Amino acid sequence: MTDEYEKALTRAARFLSSKARTVEELRELLLDREHVKPGVAEKVIERLKELGYLNDERYAADLASRRLGAKPIGKRRMTAELKRRKFQELLVDSTVDAAYELRKESDLVDEAIQIRIRTRGVPTTRQELKNLYDHLIRLGFEYEMIRQGLSRIPKLELETSHELET
Repeated sequence: MTDEYEKALTRAARFLSSKARTVEELRELLLDREHVKPGVAEKVIERLKELGYLNDERYAADLASRRLGAKPIGKRRMTAELKRRKFQELLVDSTVDAAYELRKESDLVDEAIQIRIRTRGVPTTRQELKNLYDHLIRLGFEYEMIRQGLSRIPKLELETSHELET
């Protein structure tokens, strides 16, 4: 083993000790920040995969599971978060599909609505309903899923624009 390889392996281990990273994130750190030669970086990555320190499939599944356990989010947001961490496209798709097989997105939107209602109360005005809708959009739920979730809330008494004028 060359001295450059050993240094790169040590640096990579240091990066991975602080937090889990994707193969692509580690590659970028080694190439851009540490100025490791591409061939050496690939050897380091392969060695870390062999040792089990780099496993994008396991990392993506764990991340998706943790995110859904902490806060209900929609498929769109989960996909964006995984892509932002530079997972490969096929892995993102399969991970999102697997995560949402375990927890249905309709159940998650209902959970998100209930959490919001507990903290802000049942919407009584159109503006409050719009704020709830916007919140659910930011959580990554699709329009139709939100509409169905909101229809399951007990009958909402909303002020009409005519009532607001008087």
